[in-house]
Amino acid sequence: MSIFFVIVAGVLWGTMSLFVRNLSDAGFDNYQMMLVRSLLSAVFFGLAILFTDRKKFIVKLKDLWIFAGSGILSLAFFSVCYFAAIIECGAGTAVVLLYTSPVFILILAFLLFNEQISAVKIAAIIMAVSGCTLVAGFDGASSVSLKGLLLGLGAGFGYALYSVFGKIPLKKYSVLTLIFYTFVFASIAMLPFIREIPVKIYDGSVLLLCGGISVVCTVLPFLFYSAGLKKLDAGKAGIFVTVEPLVGVLTGLLWWGESIDFIKAAGMLLILCAVLICSFDRVKYFLRKHGFKSRMIVDEILVDMKKENGKTGGQDMFRTWMNVPDKNPVNEKIIVIDAGGTNFRSCLVSFDSEGKALISDFEKKAMPATEREYSKYEFFEKIADNIDYLRDKADKIGFCFSYAMNITKDHDGIPNAFSKEIKAKEVLGVPVGKCLRQVLEAHGWNKIQKIVLLNDTVAALLAGKTLSKDYDSYIGFILGTGMNAAFIDEDNSFGDGRQIIVCESGKCDTVPLSDFDVSADKKTDIPGQYPLEKCCSGAYLGKVAFEMLDFARREKLFSRRTCENLREITSLTTIETDDFLQGKKDNPVYRACTCEYDRSVVFQLFDAAVDRCARYASSILAANLIACGRGKNGKKVCITLNGTTLFKTYRLRERLEKYLYEYAYRKCGISYETVTVEDDITTGTAVAALV
Repeated sequence: MSIFFVIVAGVLWGTMSLFVRNLSDAGFDNYQMMLVRSLLSAVFFGLAILFTDRKKFIVKLKDLWIFAGSGILSLAFFSVCYFAAIIECGAGTAVVLLYTSPVFILILAFLLFNEQISAVKIAAIIMAVSGCTLVAGFDGASSVSLKGLLLGLGAGFGYALYSVFGKIPLKKYSVLTLIFYTFVFASIAMLPFIREIPVKIYDGSVLLLCGGISVVCTVLPFLFYSAGLKKLDAGKAGIFVTVEPLVGVLTGLLWWGESIDFIKAAGMLLILCAVLICSFDRVKYFLRKHGFKSRMIVDEILVDMKKENGKTGGQDMFRTWMNVPDKNPVNEKIIVIDAGGTNFRSCLVSFDSEGKALISDFEKKAMPATEREYSKYEFFEKIADNIDYLRDKADKIGFCFSYAMNITKDHDGIPNAFSKEIKAKEVLGVPVGKCLRQVLEAHGWNKIQKIVLLNDTVAALLAGKTLSKDYDSYIGFILGTGMNAAFIDEDNSFGDGRQIIVCESGKCDTVPLSDFDVSADKKTDIPGQYPLEKCCSGAYLGKVAFEMLDFARREKLFSRRTCENLREITSLTTIETDDFLQGKKDNPVYRACTCEYDRSVVFQLFDAAVDRCARYASSILAANLIACGRGKNGKKVCITLNGTTLFKTYRLRERLEKYLYEYAYRKCGISYETVTVEDDITTGTAVAALV
């Protein structure tokens, strides 16, 4: 349907001459036609904002010049030229000349943004100029007048200016805001040229023409084109919308009886070929060439989740033998340990008589075994030393151990892999709770009733329960240094009864990997493991971005000087990648780029990596929503989100929310609510020790 919507938009735009010529015959000049079109369109889009989101009316005074530029220098100028060209040289010729705009965009990008022009694009410019020469003709009988040619090219140039002025405000404002104020300023620009109201303005057929030039040739095509862009990238949309000049030419031939000889047809064909060449997107071709795909992978994750126990690859579905409590705890004290990434945190959590969690005695230290290989004895001795200040302050310990592990029925945890560069091979395969209890008792701890092991996603899930809202089920999701999720198997779909299931989502191996992912994986300490996590998590996102940058440098997507500068960059972190996307100039990649064009290419590459991260993360959540089997009875599933990568990376959470809504709610009809809970890991871990 997306392609259909874009084609419909092109067809509607291509019918412009039907309204322009008839309005001209009714006594309207070009300025009056433009005023009618822009004013009615401004009213429509203004009403759309009024009834959807009034905040979109708000713009900063310092930004008004941008909207004035898009409305006056672009829309008003190109429309007046285009209307005049239709009358002067015919619908078919005018619409083809309008489509020289990509060539003007190419030239403007070179002059204003120092964008490099390749040999292929130079050939496109030559083709466009040659096409215009052929369209202009060589004899008086079939030639286009110089005035008509200049008007058509003026329309193309004005339309190209929209890409300059239209690009700037979209960094701050919505498309609706841009369109509304563009039409407002275009209307204002026409007022000085309006000397009188056409006599036939009140004629019924003329009123229909006025409505048609606004609704049929502006509002509807905009809506169809916007709908098409939701699931179709801009490059493909630009190709399919070139049906507009075809419709314009056919309208001229069939409706107005215009004639096109062989030379003029050849010129039109050259112009259209030049447009297609200029529309070629090097960055998107580069990404496709290396197998980089940004799409939802829910089906792949669900297939991987349903593999039999004991599988040799893919994500593990760990049973926790734990459920959410019916009520929040009261009048309890728990020692909490939170070990994950490079940090080791510990504290005391006290629940008061109203169930409110109070955190005290908090300490943060380095995670054991990050600096060198630890033996089993050293590992647990270091943990015991780290929490010795909490000795005997409570008889229950909640231990959030955020690494892949099997949970036993007595709530101990047996780690099977360390994904975050922890160096403690002897700890793999041993019960963490039992070993820690032995060491603590050797240190003189007298009253340890139990030690409960869980990972951070279970803690996040349990923290959602403390919100005391009537949810249908719960999910926990972490996207920080690592990445995984947990849900409640409400219908016993995975066997062993209703309980919280931990999905080691980062280990999912049914996802497509690009050349960048494969190259980055080979340079890690654990090649071949955690393929999905290495596409998304904070520990690896910067590494993938570096490979994208390095591949692009070697394939000369940048200017020569930028390629030389980028050679000096040998690695990137996720923070450095995000700094570039956030526009921070104190950044090695920003300094390496010698022109705005090169920076725009880097931005597209890094932004593609973040967008894929958002799609993959939302796919994990959608798969968990489907697996839990709840959220379709009028009640919502609570999703507790956590993780610095998710919250701090450029537009990552915004996109995750968008993609999850489109798939889970719009496509699958599952109701949910995403929440954040203060101190969720600490609170949830304390709750786990009491379950």
